[in-house]
Amino acid sequence: MDPQQRLLLETSWEAFEQAGIDPDTRRGTRTGVFAGIIEQSYLGLEGPEEFEGYLLTSKLSSVASGRIAYSLGLEGPAVSVDTACSSSLVALHLAVQSLRSGESDLALAGGVTVTATPGGFVDFSRQSGLTPADVDAVEAHGTGTRLGDPIEAQALLATYGQNRPADRPLYLGSLKSNIGHTVAAAGVGGVIKMIQAMEHGTLPRTLHAEHPTPMADWDSGAVELLTQARDWPATDRARRAAVSAFGVSGTNAHVILEQPPAEQPDTTPNTPPPATTTALPWLISAKTPDALRAQARRLHDHITADPTLTPLDIAYSLATGRAVLDHRAVVTGRDRGELLAGIRALAE
Repeated sequence: MDPQQRLLLETSWEAFEQAGIDPDTRRGTRTGVFAGIIEQSYLGLEGPEEFEGYLLTSKLSSVASGRIAYSLGLEGPAVSVDTACSSSLVALHLAVQSLRSGESDLALAGGVTVTATPGGFVDFSRQSGLTPADVDAVEAHGTGTRLGDPIEAQALLATYGQNRPADRPLYLGSLKSNIGHTVAAAGVGGVIKMIQAMEHGTLPRTLHAEHPTPMADWDSGAVELLTQARDWPATDRARRAAVSAFGVSGTNAHVILEQPPAEQPDTTPNTPPPATTTALPWLISAKTPDALRAQARRLHDHITADPTLTPLDIAYSLATGRAVLDHRAVVTGRDRGELLAGIRALAE
């Protein structure tokens, strides 16, 4: 039979025993069975000719709850529930409803999953349509430990390091070499790093990685440590990177990032208003007078560093996209120079 059915039989018996109930005493009672179970298309069920009539039922999810009821002589509802990952909780909900309505005097409720074939994982892997060779770089967990690093390196060599073009090894680095281990924020730090790397077209150097761990077989796959910064040129496909974060609890995560499509340039003519027609207001507000001056200084530095920002766009954003706090100032001017001079005066 499907091992999911066997596990449910075993744990149902154990559930009675752990509750201090002799399972045999429930025969003929209104005890319900509510089992969350997903069809796994379990294969490999073959046997002698006399088993032929039983092989069908041994694979059906719907039979899982009925098999328990039959084996233990239970005469309440026997329901198998498949609502995917919520199956066991829905089964619990239905069991409570059955008890409240008086349909059942006692209920077994739970769920089971045995992933007996790799089919589900294969289906998931075919969704984004990628192979490990389509990932350019991995931001490793890379804590620098004698145990963790070799395990991680060997896993990357065995997966991402296989079947790659000769001129395109997997590049491997870790942000921890720059800022240390940020514990609960380590994973998102790696995400930020790789998004910035995509934006700038550069894979940053990993520090203190000149001597790779000798406990990994680096010749077993095409993986190269980022001991120097490398250009990450644009090609006919999106840049992709993976980020790993491994928890001491045993919960590990691996995320693949893909560069978004390039934005199409706006071809609408941008005709700024004449500089002398009207004055524009730049609005600033803050919680305290000191904070107001600091805001003015930040604004001045930001605008000075980016000459593409237009006075009109700045005025609109300041008026519509910022909170209005207790301490406020308005700088007016007819052109960029006048407005920047006013902001500088406010900052000083």
